[in-house]
Amino acid sequence: MSWIRSNKSVFFGFLILIMFNEFTLVVFDENPPLSDRAVQSIRILDFLIIIIIFLRGHLLSVLKTATRFSTTFILPVLIAVLALDFGLGLIGFGYPSHYDQENIERFPTPSDMFRGKPNVRDHNSFGFRGDFDDTQQGYNVAIFGGSTTYNGTPPIINLVVNKLESEGISVNAFNFGSVSSNHTQHVHRLLEFSDRFRFDLVIFYGGGNETFQYADYDPRPGYPYNFFFRNELAPWKQMLLRQSSILGEFDIYTRLISGLRSLRSEQIDAQWTNRIVNNYWRDLGLANLISQEIVQPQRCEATNFLSVLQPGNPSTNLQKDVWEALILSQTEHSSINTWDHLDLTYLQSAISFTDIIHVTQQSREIIANQLAREVSRILLTRCK
Repeated sequence: MSWIRSNKSVFFGFLILIMFNEFTLVVFDENPPLSDRAVQSIRILDFLIIIIIFLRGHLLSVLKTATRFSTTFILPVLIAVLALDFGLGLIGFGYPSHYDQENIERFPTPSDMFRGKPNVRDHNSFGFRGDFDDTQQGYNVAIFGGSTTYNGTPPIINLVVNKLESEGISVNAFNFGSVSSNHTQHVHRLLEFSDRFRFDLVIFYGGGNETFQYADYDPRPGYPYNFFFRNELAPWKQMLLRQSSILGEFDIYTRLISGLRSLRSEQIDAQWTNRIVNNYWRDLGLANLISQEIVQPQRCEATNFLSVLQPGNPSTNLQKDVWEALILSQTEHSSINTWDHLDLTYLQSAISFTDIIHVTQQSREIIANQLAREVSRILLTRCK
C-alpha cells in the first residue's frame, strides 16, 4: 500500500491500461468487433499512457520550463502582436471594412445570392431602395444594376424620373440595384419579380461589375462577388481574415490564405476575357427574353428592354483589357441584338470618378440626363 501511495500516478496509469485496451473492451462490448480504426486509436492512447507513466518526471520538468517560457516570452509577444493588430485595424489596414457590412448590403437570398437587408436603412421589404408601387398611373420602369444603381442621394433612376416628370411624363421607378451584384444575378432577380409587378421598361445598367469585379475578385464568369470567400472558404479562415488586420493585409498582397491566387491562376488564361464578354451579352439576352415573354406591361403593349453600358475608369492592365474588349464587342452585337442598347462610355471624360467605377453626385446628374433621353424616346414612341 505504501508503494501505491508514493506512486499514485503509476498505479492509476496501469489501472487505465488494464481497463481500457482492445482486449478488455472486446469482452465488455456487446456490439460487433471493434473496427480497425477504433483499435488503432486505442493502441495510440495506450502507448501515450505508457510514455507518460515512465517519463512523468521529465514531462513535469518540461511542462514547468514551457510554462515559465510562455509567461516570460510568448505571452508578452502575443499581447504586443494583438495590440499591433488592433491598432493597424483602426487606421485602415487589413481587409476592407465592407466585409463587415455583408449582412446589410449583401444580405443572403435564395434566388439572387444577395441584396440589401430588408427594412434596414431606406430598404423596402424586398431589400431595395425606395417604395415599390405599381398601382399608380404612369409608366413602370425597373432598373437592375450594382452599387452605381444603388448609390446616390438620390440614385440615378430617381434623377431620371425627376427629369421625365418635368417633361410631363409620369414614371414609377423600381430600383432593383444592390451593392456588388452582377447581371447574372440580375437575371435571376428579374425572373423572381417578373410576376409580382408590371413593367413597361426594364433597364440593365452596368458593365463594371461584369468586368472589373471579375478582374479583382472571383474571376469565374457569372459568379457573384466574393463567392469564393463567403461560400468556399473555411469559416475559421474567414474569421481570421476579417478580424486580423495583419493577416488580412498579408492576404491582400499574396492571396495565399484565401486561396484567390490559385483560383485566379486556374481561371485567367488567354480566353478569359472572351468568356467574360460572352457572359455579359448572354445575360442581357436572357434578360431581354424574360422581359419580352414573361413580364407583363403596365401601359405599353409589350415590355421593352434597354441595356446600358456605364462609363468606366479602369486602372490595372487586366481591367483595361477586359473593358476594352467589352466596348469593342458592342459593334458586333449591335447588328444582331433584338433590344435597345445605350453606350455611355463616351461620358468618361465628362464625369468625375471616385474610383474605377463610382462617380460623384454631379456626374450622376450627367448620366441621368442621357439616360432620361433614351427612356423618354422608348416610352413615347412605343407606348400609349
